[in-house]
Parts: sequence; C-alpha cells; structure tokens
Amino acid sequence: MKTEKVEIVIKDGIGEITFFNPKGNSLNSNILSELTIAFNSLSKNDDAKVIVLKSFGASAFCGGAAINEMREINELSIAEKYFLNFSKLLKSMILNNKIIVCKVQGKVVGGGIGLVSACDFVVADSSASVKLSEFAIGIGPFAISPVVEKRLGNTAFKALTLDYDWHNAEWALGKGLYDKVVERTSELEMVVAEQALKISVGNIETAAELKKIFWSDSQKIIEQMNERSKLSARLLISEQTQQRLAKIFSR
Repeated sequence: MKTEKVEIVIKDGIGEITFFNPKGNSLNSNILSELTIAFNSLSKNDDAKVIVLKSFGASAFCGGAAINEMREINELSIAEKYFLNFSKLLKSMILNNKIIVCKVQGKVVGGGIGLVSACDFVVADSSASVKLSEFAIGIGPFAISPVVEKRLGNTAFKALTLDYDWHNAEWALGKGLYDKVVERTSELEMVVAEQALKISVGNIETAAELKKIFWSDSQKIIEQMNERSKLSARLLISEQTQQRLAKIFSR
C-alpha cells in the first residue's frame, strides 16, 4: 500500500474509519481534512450506531503531525491553516453524535495522541507506546493540548510533554489514555469489535446524549484549540524551530 487514503465502511451498525499515510500514518493536511469529512458524515448517518477509528499497518497507529509538510511551511497564514486542521478534526470527533472507539496498534506520536484523546473508548495492544514529541522540535503540543489534558489530567500531560521519550502501553493505560490493553496484537481486532458491538446495541439517542455529558466542556475546548493552533503556527515559523527542523532533516 503506497497511496495515502481515508476509508469509510459501514457494516452491522458499525461505521469504521481507517486512514493510511505511507509516511508512518502521519497527519498531513489532506489526511486531516478527509478524516474530518468522514467523522462529520458518520455523525449524521443513522446506519452507523458507533464509530471505530483505525489505521492501516502494524508498526505505527499514527506518526503525528507531518513533519515533511511542516518543514515546507514558511508563512504564518499557511501554518495557521495547517494547525487549525487539527482543531477542526478534533471538533468533528468531540461534537460527534456517535461514540468513537479507537483501535491502537503500534506507536503513537505527537498529534496522534490528540487523535486518541478525542475518542471515547480506546483499546490498544501492548506495543502501543506513546511519545509527545512537539516540544523537542520547538512548537509544543498546543493545538491538541486541550483534549490531551482532559484525557490525562494536568500532571500526566506535563510529564508526557516535558519527558518526551517513549512511554509504554502500560504507562498510557495507567494514566487513562487507553481504556484497555491487550497483550497480543492478534487479539486486538476481536476486542475492538466486541466493544463496538456492546455500544451499537444501545439506543442511538442515548449515545448522543452521553456524548454531550462526556464532552460537556466542548465549547471551551474548541475555543482553546483554535487559539493554541495559532500559537503553534507562530512558533513553527520562528527561527529557532526552523533551525531545529533543518537539523532533523539533515541527519
């Protein structure tokens, strides 16, 4: 598989959204926009009673922000547009009418942690280590910080931001990023399917009302994401961050 894509499949009341980018399932502008469209579409589709978010491949669930795209950005307006795409995607998830179950296999980096945090129930395998790497390249995880902090709490968010080495799946489970961890990847698909089925047999209106409770602070979160996306944009085009990115690409 070489071409990036986002696919939607609805079967037996379960709407699956699967994304792929050959560059480690990273989130470039196109993937971000297509995922937003997919979530908004399934939110309005009564054939889908629950949404499952997946990615193709085994080594990485999501490589975070597309560093190759960020390297090419040198104008503030373009940088703002890129980071606001994260805000729009996360908004489409937290305001969604459907419960979102996330299947996590392999590593999760940067913006991928924001994606996981915006889901309502997360099942991961034991290889699903996490790394919040933005501070290391000079921009900080500002755009995704409201949903990550809501999911983890302030203390764990600070630890993940400042100690930007890898943290294993058990750490993520203990801090609340994951709801369930399975030992073997071969079990993951089955456990995710079972959880989605449990949710799909419920009243679709009840699920929508539960989402409102889960994300009762959604308006504040959305406002913070929009504001902090602009901060990320300003820092991205700063001299220090550009120098840091140039050094990364010269390796």
